Amino acid sequence: MTNSLKPNSEIKVMIVDDDANVRRMVRLLFERDGYQVVEATNGKEGVELYQKLQPSVILMDIAMPEMDGLTACKKIRETPTDIPILLVTSLSDVDSIEKGFAAGATDYITKPLNWIVLKQRTLHLSRISQAEKTVASLQQWEQIHNYTNSQEKNENLLIGSGEAFSEIHQLIRRAASTDATVLITGETGTGKNVIAKAIHHTSEGRRKAFISINCAALPESLIEAELFGVEKGAYTGATSSRKGLFELANDGTLFLDEIGEMPVLLQSKLLSVLEERKVRRLGAENYKDINVRIIAATNVNPKQAIENGKLRSDLFYRLSVINIQIPALRQRSEDIAQLCYHFIKKFAPTRNLFLSDQELDLLKKYSWPGNVRELRNIIERCIILQPGPELQPSKLISNFESKDNHSEESENLVIENRIFTLEELEKQYIEKIYNQLGKNQTHTAQALNISLTTLKRKLKDYKISLHSGSVKLDTKKRVKEL
Repeated sequence: MTNSLKPNSEIKVMIVDDDANVRRMVRLLFERDGYQVVEATNGKEGVELYQKLQPSVILMDIAMPEMDGLTACKKIRETPTDIPILLVTSLSDVDSIEKGFAAGATDYITKPLNWIVLKQRTLHLSRISQAEKTVASLQQWEQIHNYTNSQEKNENLLIGSGEAFSEIHQLIRRAASTDATVLITGETGTGKNVIAKAIHHTSEGRRKAFISINCAALPESLIEAELFGVEKGAYTGATSSRKGLFELANDGTLFLDEIGEMPVLLQSKLLSVLEERKVRRLGAENYKDINVRIIAATNVNPKQAIENGKLRSDLFYRLSVINIQIPALRQRSEDIAQLCYHFIKKFAPTRNLFLSDQELDLLKKYSWPGNVRELRNIIERCIILQPGPELQPSKLISNFESKDNHSEESENLVIENRIFTLEELEKQYIEKIYNQLGKNQTHTAQALNISLTTLKRKLKDYKISLHSGSVKLDTKKRVKEL
């Protein structure tokens, strides 16, 4: 298996089951979306692997040789850990389930397994656990560090010297001085998450949690529970109460990325939370007061999204009390040199590297469809692949397209005397990147900064060919290895 970076590679799923077919299906189910998977054939092996690997979530069978799942749960809980454990069992009697919770299990699911439910439940547990760890680490950070220099520290990440960025810095300071909601707009890769963090870390709530969620990364069936939380007994399998992200981010900041991908019905509930400052968990009778600053972001034109019925107009106006528009990199080429040397310092602080004036001129002429994220990736690759002191990023840019060719007609969505819709342009761009990356869906989703679920939906909607010969061959090889 390669060590290539994957969008979900930070989540490590451990399956402990003596059934090889179950382990194989779990590996196939999660690895195809970029998650790490480790296997153990019995409870004893599972405890040993847990101690070595510290997974994000554990799927634990009950009936196993050598050491059963209940004993393994107890052994794991002997160490100070909050890692969620999902019991996978064919035993549906209440007594076994109660013993599982007494042993330290977080939740359970019964066989025969519904693979979709298994995946949803597993990812929900891991994300809630990660959010709780974020809160705990921020509280610990508060005790160890002071934040007197946090404004300088975070604003230095916003590299830009032009008039547009001067206005952005002013808006960040104004937003940080209030609790007003903020809407950040800009193309993919322009740094909307950096702006959101800068607002949080320069505000009075900087010592509290900053929690982000990509609204396109979760299926519609999970996002409501993720945001608002779940009360015990709210639905089958909800065996314990769980806080939602609004509660976890209380007194801090909740960053809703790709807000335009949130289901429209859920947008009305979000609007209600923003208006009333109260949240109710799924299945609960009572509301809880919350004090959360909301920052939202989108890479699409909000007015176009409203016209297309993907974004409620009342939610848009409620979110955009302060609106920060980030310019595309091709619109601020004067910042490219500064950005290049910032990334060089970040990735190779001990090496004496430089770019020639000629090379910088070439980079300024490039259209940068992936914006700052693309520039960052190119510089990082240069540092790895080019051994000399002089870096030449332009040699690593496939199909180098001059910004001069990104003409006024293109900017105005006019090509060959024809006005293209945003959907047509999006289809062309996705298809171009998809083909350039060998029709690898995981890498394409990463390059476009969208979730794999969103990419698959767009590929299907736009009827873009899903496979090439090489991809099919790799897939067969991978399945064989599993």
